[in-house]
Amino acid sequence: EGQASNFDRGLGTHPHTKLTYDLAGKYRRFEAAVGLDAVLGKRGRASIRILVDGQERKLPELERLNPGPARLIRIEDV
Repeated sequence: EGQASNFDRGLGTHPHTKLTYDLAGKYRRFEAAVGLDAVLGKRGRASIRILVDGQERKLPELERLNPGPARLIRIEDV
C-alpha cells in the first residue's frame, strides 16, 4: 500500500457529512484530494458522491474509499 497523506490545511468531517459549494458558474473545474485518515485503521470506509448542478458525476475510485493515500480528483466543466 502507498504511504498516507498529510495536509497542512483542509476539511475534516465526520460520518454523514454533506458539503455544498455554490460555484455560481465562475469556475471551469473542481479539484480535490479526498481521503480517510489512516489513524482510523483498516476499519474506516466511506462512499463519496459529487454532484454538479444536481447530477452525480461517477467517480468509481471514490465509491468505497478506504484509509490510506488521498485520491486526487478533477472534474471538468462544472
